[in-house]
Amino acid sequence: MSSLVVIRHAKTHAPGRCVGRTDVDVETPHEEAGRVILGHVAEHPVRVVWSSSLSRCAAPAALVARALRVPHRIDARLFEIDHGAFEGRAWDEIEPLALARWMRAWEHEGAPGGESARDVEARVRTWWGELDHDALLVAHAGVARALRVIVDGIAWPDAMSLAITHLAIDAVHRRG
Repeated sequence: MSSLVVIRHAKTHAPGRCVGRTDVDVETPHEEAGRVILGHVAEHPVRVVWSSSLSRCAAPAALVARALRVPHRIDARLFEIDHGAFEGRAWDEIEPLALARWMRAWEHEGAPGGESARDVEARVRTWWGELDHDALLVAHAGVARALRVIVDGIAWPDAMSLAITHLAIDAVHRRG
């Protein structure tokens, strides 16, 4: 049996902004975030540390992998949702009708030029289907929620209502 420990990255310095694939600074220095993550995984077997290439995930993941003496692997399927035309913009700067249209159909339709929740789920599902070892994932909230949909079988609206706490274990998924 293998397990996957999912821990969300540190809180970002992007209040009020639509941030998915935008690389933004975090409030907790990467070294401190790495120490916190190491403390959480001390009792869990980890053979590989996974993340997206965005610094809020990749930097602490690399530090944890080095400390555990295991590989750090970056995979594009682990990126946060792509918000397309809304990416990086302040929420109150987005045209209200376009935002309302997206909010009504977010599960199946992305923001203009972006991804839907189901798109994120599809790419995370292929990654999860290939995972065959004990691992740690330093994750974005959207990826953590997609795993809850895939592994736990919960509906997307329920997954979106979950609090995915920064620098804490969100879930330990087991397979096999």
